Formats: sequence, structure tokens, C-alpha cells
Amino acid sequence: MARTGHKFAQKRIALERIETLFAQAAKRPSYAKRYLALARAISQRTKTPIPRELKLRLCKGCNAYLTAQNSTTRIKNKMKTITCNDCKTTKRIPLRKQ
Repeated sequence: MARTGHKFAQKRIALERIETLFAQAAKRPSYAKRYLALARAISQRTKTPIPRELKLRLCKGCNAYLTAQNSTTRIKNKMKTITCNDCKTTKRIPLRKQ
């Protein structure tokens, strides 16, 4: 028999760890890249998606935690563009109507 409750518990624990690693990355910038690399690895290994609000703070190119100090944010043509100042990777997010 399959243990469906086991997978649910595993994903819940993985999500808690991902959120904890993101919180630690915000507090300790010197360890941020390592923490976010670990969070991404946990997400991939357990097939748990990183929540959208956390994913917006993560640079796909260099695993940096994007803050106002190491990223540039521009709004143009109903698009929010976030550029990482470390690796110059660009993230474009459409702005929604309110």
C-alpha cells in the first residue's frame, strides 16, 4: 500500500525549511547565496515549489538574495523589471490591473 500521508508530511517539512532558509538569508547576507542554494536544492529534491513571494527575491543566475542594495527595480510599460547587480540577470514581472 502507498503511504500518501508520508509525502504530504515530507512536502510540509520541506516548505518549512525553505521558508526558514529564506528568513536566514535576509538576516545574514554573507551566507545568503549558500542558504538559497540549499533552499533550491530542497525544492528540487522534494518537488516542492518555492512560494511566489519568496521566488521573487531569488536570482536565478547566481542564487543571490535580491535586496535594494544588490538589485535594480524599474517599472516601464506595465512591466516590473528586477536586475541583479551581481550577474546582470533580468527578471520581468507583468503588473496586474487593480
